[in-house]
Amino acid sequence: MPVERIENLPAGTRLFLDANIFVYAFLGHSNECQGLLGRCATEQVLGITTLDVVNEVTHRMSLPRVLAKASLRESASETYEVSGAKSLN
Repeated sequence: MPVERIENLPAGTRLFLDANIFVYAFLGHSNECQGLLGRCATEQVLGITTLDVVNEVTHRMSLPRVLAKASLRESASETYEVSGAKSLN
């Protein structure tokens, strides 16, 4: 059944939720994705996903934090090396 917009999905529709739906909703990039997850939460539509999708979303959501920490460590390491102290690496 073709639907032009996510918010027009009929009540009771079952659909597969890919990682992008979660990522766009969590990052605030898509009001449509947030609305879809809201409709799933209130059981207006039935969203189905897999553990692989949950793992991908978890990875994609944590990646910026991990990269930021790595960047801070690298900056701290360079600072220590410049000042003559031993690096933590």
